[in-house]
Amino acid sequence: MSHLTPRSSDNAPTPPSLPPLESAIFNQPLFTRILRFWFAELPDGATAASPQLLFKWFGRVDPDSKAIFDASCRELSAGALASIGPDRLQLPSFQGYAEERALALHISAPFRDAIQRCSNHDDSSSGGDLRPADVALAMMLLLDQMPRNIFRKVDELGVVYTHYDRLARALLYCVLHPHRLDGSFDVYGLDRSGNFRHSPVYGCFFYIALQHSEALEDHDEFDRRAVQQLKDIRDGDVLAEKFIKSGIQFEREHRALLERFGRYPYRNKALGREFTTDEEKYLREDGETFGTNSGV
Repeated sequence: MSHLTPRSSDNAPTPPSLPPLESAIFNQPLFTRILRFWFAELPDGATAASPQLLFKWFGRVDPDSKAIFDASCRELSAGALASIGPDRLQLPSFQGYAEERALALHISAPFRDAIQRCSNHDDSSSGGDLRPADVALAMMLLLDQMPRNIFRKVDELGVVYTHYDRLARALLYCVLHPHRLDGSFDVYGLDRSGNFRHSPVYGCFFYIALQHSEALEDHDEFDRRAVQQLKDIRDGDVLAEKFIKSGIQFEREHRALLERFGRYPYRNKALGREFTTDEEKYLREDGETFGTNSGV
């Protein structure tokens, strides 16, 4: 089993501690609302989502329906996201994905503490009805999915890729890998806690953040998690198996772009990156952008 390795003592300066999340914003009611909104159309006990619900989640619907869904995401989460935006929560400069893993404990600390504060650990009413795993899932939806439905314009997308994705991955790395305890809440293994282990429709929203990475190591991690999901589903759950395999196919499409270009070309304009001739040709010939506005 791989371990999350903290920053080593290689004379690199220790980044300043990040401030705690505002309890008036990041509280149990917020995470309850996020989960109820996102999974409102999922039947009780479902382990997979219908094609119609997948289309809604991932913007493959008509423009009016997409606008309505985006507006609901904005109303629900824009305030929380603004409170941890780049002007409020200043992250160390991005130095590559290996460095991001080394910084994961540092960056995720306030989010892990909020998960502990907003969840119920002892079945008493004081902590609300959400388990730590539920709050972690809602937090991943907030950091990874909500920004993609709020910041759709090319000149807005940079904040998704350079800020909110970094927050989501930092938390996810701590969920997926054992790590040195640092005084903040330990979230390791919450992706497979309770019913999540047998219900890939929930677990997938932890792992999708790996698809959004431009590092092939994260995509290798996605593949390993998908294989584990196939092992975890209950015997005879054909819908769950089909759901996982559709996610694997979607991952292959993401990986193909990275193996061809070394990055996602449709992000170039939002990130101020120069296009190669091949990248621009690909996009102009209706290459895959996964519903993202490439500006080309």
